Amino acid sequence: MNKHRLRYLSRAIKIAALSIGLYTTVSYAESPSPSPSPTPSPALIQSPSPCPPDWEAEICQLKDVVEAIKKDSYTPVDIHEFLNQGIKRTVDTLTHGQFMDKTEFADMWKTWRAEGYVGIGVVVGQEGDGLRVYQVIDNSPAEKANIHPNDLIVEADGENFSGKTFKEMTERIAGLPNTVVKITVQRMPKMQKTYFNITRAKINSETVYHRIVASDYGWVRISSFDENVVAKTVDALQDLAKTNPHLKGLVLDLRNNGGGSLSGAVGVVSIFVKDKQKAVLTKGKSPENTHYLYTTLEDYKTAANTKDGVTKDPLAGLPDLYKTIPLVVLVHQNTVSAPELVSGALQDLKRATIIGKTTFGKGSIQAISPRIDGTGLRLTTANYFTPSGCPVNGYGITPDYLVSERKNGDPDDTLNFHEVDIAHPKYEGIDPSSPLEKIRKERVKRRSEILMSMNQHKQDMPPPVLAKTYATATDYMFSQALRYLQNKEIDQKQGQSSPYNVHALCGSL
Repeated sequence: MNKHRLRYLSRAIKIAALSIGLYTTVSYAESPSPSPSPTPSPALIQSPSPCPPDWEAEICQLKDVVEAIKKDSYTPVDIHEFLNQGIKRTVDTLTHGQFMDKTEFADMWKTWRAEGYVGIGVVVGQEGDGLRVYQVIDNSPAEKANIHPNDLIVEADGENFSGKTFKEMTERIAGLPNTVVKITVQRMPKMQKTYFNITRAKINSETVYHRIVASDYGWVRISSFDENVVAKTVDALQDLAKTNPHLKGLVLDLRNNGGGSLSGAVGVVSIFVKDKQKAVLTKGKSPENTHYLYTTLEDYKTAANTKDGVTKDPLAGLPDLYKTIPLVVLVHQNTVSAPELVSGALQDLKRATIIGKTTFGKGSIQAISPRIDGTGLRLTTANYFTPSGCPVNGYGITPDYLVSERKNGDPDDTLNFHEVDIAHPKYEGIDPSSPLEKIRKERVKRRSEILMSMNQHKQDMPPPVLAKTYATATDYMFSQALRYLQNKEIDQKQGQSSPYNVHALCGSL
């Protein structure tokens, strides 16, 4: 991995569209009869632009305004902080975009390298005047306090988030370890305020779990795709093969996975397929940035397995068993981005059967790069598609067998927030006639109807299925995957169509 540029796929959704301005109304007396145009005052005559010709006019205007503030503002202004906040607020309005100051950029790398961080253990995105919880980290303070995915955090320590930026909201939740933060949550369907006292802690979540789950069957769960994910997954698989050399099937569990490394995702696909295969198609802004990534070391190597310019293949020594073993992949609405790439590729290559619910639908790639003075920028640089050219962004991966997490089924999936539910700023150039925009509006309407009905019937949202119960006797979705591997009948029918009609678009975008 280029140490100066990181490409990754994860859920880090920041949408904060806001305007700051002073509007002055000027009244003019109507002249009873036309009069010659007055000569402009010297103060109103436009000065020649002091900016280079390749600058956008708005950048030049900003420079002109800043110079005026420095020269004439009676109130002292920290120009550096003023501009820094302006950049941050602007970039943060871009879908999945983020401008990071020096401290934030350094903290991001610590988290990426699995060094841990202090917090309550949630993955969130800004939604209006709150933070929508998309993922609750395994064994985190938030999970222990009973925070649920889809909860909306609207206050911290009694301070309302109205008008706050994403950074301001998250900073109020962050803090020192062993300190308590009181957060206020609104939970569907009632949306009434509920209060939680949560003790902050260092979050060091494991990323790969494994065990023998039945006679001759194994289970591996990946909770996120850090830069060590391929080596960790290989270690888990080697341990399973050593424990039981006669494995008949494997469940790869990608539920509640918030994403991570593009290279790591390609590497996990490479574990299970023979020879050189297409793992993913990425499409950037220009034709030269549109290409396939393959199941080869060149496309899945990372900084974690490269030292002094020499790359060690993390797949070396992996038993051939895993290239052919019957494989089921478990996914649901909180399977986001990198695991969507993995499940989509294994489905396209007919290497695995996908069981669960339609995934989140984040088929975009963000590049993180250092900018001037130690700051950092995360920017969407491409979308990715399955090897056969099927779009993922907004659509997700539709399982081969649609199975709910509970035997009696979950409420309408409209209550689970997906990528398609994100309202993009108009200046991002999203076509209002886009099929996804139509679906988004339909889902907003449908969600409102369902919540109203649930309130009328005094129904509550069922509690989430916690990751700590995965691959146990109470895990219904897992039980169906195991039955499938054992050639037993499962409870759902094959071939239910995607609500997005995604396959009509395969290879056409």
